[in-house]
Amino acid sequence: SCGCTVVTHDQNDGLASNEVHEVESINGWIFAGTREGISIYHQESFKADSRPPGIYLTEVEAAGVENWSEGIRLASNANALTLHFRTVTFNSPDLVTYRYRLSGFDDHWQSTSNGEVRYAALPPGKYSFEVLAVNKDGLESAQAAVLPISIRPPLYKTWWFVLICLIALVGLFVLTYRLLMAHYESNRLKVAVDEKTQQLDRKLTELRRSNDELEQFAYIASHDLKEPLRNISNYVQLIGRRYNGQLDDTGREYLDYVVGGVKRMYAMINGLLSYSDLVSQDISVGKVDMNALLDDVILEVTDNQPDKKVVVTKGDLPMVSANRGQIRELMSNLIDNGIKFNETERPSISVEGLDRDEEVEIRVRDNGVGLDEAYHEKVFQIFERLNNEAYPGSGIGLALCKKIVERHGGRIWYESNGHGSTFCFTLKKHLQRQETPAV
Repeated sequence: SCGCTVVTHDQNDGLASNEVHEVESINGWIFAGTREGISIYHQESFKADSRPPGIYLTEVEAAGVENWSEGIRLASNANALTLHFRTVTFNSPDLVTYRYRLSGFDDHWQSTSNGEVRYAALPPGKYSFEVLAVNKDGLESAQAAVLPISIRPPLYKTWWFVLICLIALVGLFVLTYRLLMAHYESNRLKVAVDEKTQQLDRKLTELRRSNDELEQFAYIASHDLKEPLRNISNYVQLIGRRYNGQLDDTGREYLDYVVGGVKRMYAMINGLLSYSDLVSQDISVGKVDMNALLDDVILEVTDNQPDKKVVVTKGDLPMVSANRGQIRELMSNLIDNGIKFNETERPSISVEGLDRDEEVEIRVRDNGVGLDEAYHEKVFQIFERLNNEAYPGSGIGLALCKKIVERHGGRIWYESNGHGSTFCFTLKKHLQRQETPAV
């Protein structure tokens, strides 16, 4: 409309980019950089007329910003920026002013004659910078130059961080609640356990006192019973000698029954005393050579029964941690039973030891009459005799054996197929009690 000649060059003419925002004047020629390219014209071609001036953003200074054509996005700790803008007009350019605002931060229009605006410490949010040019006649740019600006909030103000914190707080609350409940339950259980422990302690104290009284009673009763038994035995034998000629066979048989009963009663009392002593004594343990101990037991048992041609064989037996006196009594009872409950002409006893990790298994096998498996528990009960009349004895030997093994932390059992028996028991290799020198 001004009758001037304007030549425009863009990327089609070899320019590196159409994104140019500079205006230069050289020898009266004007070079204007626009989004569409470079426009070239001579200033004398324009007439001073009042037309709305154009407005262009020429530069943005901000940390980490290189391309700002579509807007800028800044971190919360780099929220300062400077905006540069220019206008193109030949109608008194020195009198051009600018109006600008940052929507979302300050919606009021501000005025400046400089071609730049600086913002420092913008709070997080989304803004829109708008700038207009105003010429000397008060005409504004037909369209404002606009730049979207976004300031990211700090990490602790992001919604997902707040959500994570809320979840963490809920989890912490639940964990704290569970810990408190666990502590409460632990205290409740501790109180219950303490009460039960006190009850058990009282029961144990009562049981120990009762056992002590029973042991004392058994010991005293056994000693007191021996005296009248001796009197009965002495007087019955005296009657047999003094009135032997006056008694018939039936009378003498009756006297033999009485003497036999007294002897069995005497043996039972001695067995009860032995059992009571075993239960009440504290055992001291040490390393025991089972080979040497068994040699002594075999010599003693065979000497006590010289009328039987006993054959005893043994393997290599390991060392054990035990009370030597009680283990000797245990082995003596088992071998003696193998000989006593044997109807063969040559009783045969074999002893072997087996290594079982932390314990040793001793097996005493005989070729005697054997035992039915149904008697497995009954045979170890005190005063229990499965062959009352056929074989002598008090019925306390195997009960003593069981008690000795159990006091050493072991087990005892037997195996039998009706032709001989095998009595087995275990002993600890390292019994944690008072140690005595090796024997």
